[in-house]
Amino acid sequence: MPSPLPTPPAGFPLSATHQRVLSSLMLLLEDRLASLRAVLGPPAPGIAQRWAADLPAADRAALAATAEAFHAELAALHAAYRLDTQTRSPRHEVAFRAAQLWEILGDAPAAKFSSYGALPPALAPDWDARVLRLTELANQLLAQANAPDSPPA
Repeated sequence: MPSPLPTPPAGFPLSATHQRVLSSLMLLLEDRLASLRAVLGPPAPGIAQRWAADLPAADRAALAATAEAFHAELAALHAAYRLDTQTRSPRHEVAFRAAQLWEILGDAPAAKFSSYGALPPALAPDWDARVLRLTELANQLLAQANAPDSPPA
């Protein structure tokens, strides 16, 4: 059993810089923990990857329990230091990730692979058409994420 943690002194001051840095650290840790927890959940259907079945249920449960303990300690730390809670926007997150998709696809046309050897000429038009379609969909995601709020249905 872990030893009890000390309680921060009452009324301790954090500078605005420390408040910002420590709050950002909490956000980063919470984000990585959410990714870790997602790996422990049911796998999403894969296209270019699939998850190995190398984690027995008992190990998965033990890891999930430890991740939950980590989450609880993180919440206690956040509360003890009275750190700011940031509001994250799903709209901005989707726009950010859509822009990343667009950026990756910018390096995907057949001509960009010349340093690896040209794609067979018969495949290049089909490849480029599919990359263009994916780029259009990435742009559509970005436009939808950046569209003004629509009234609730």
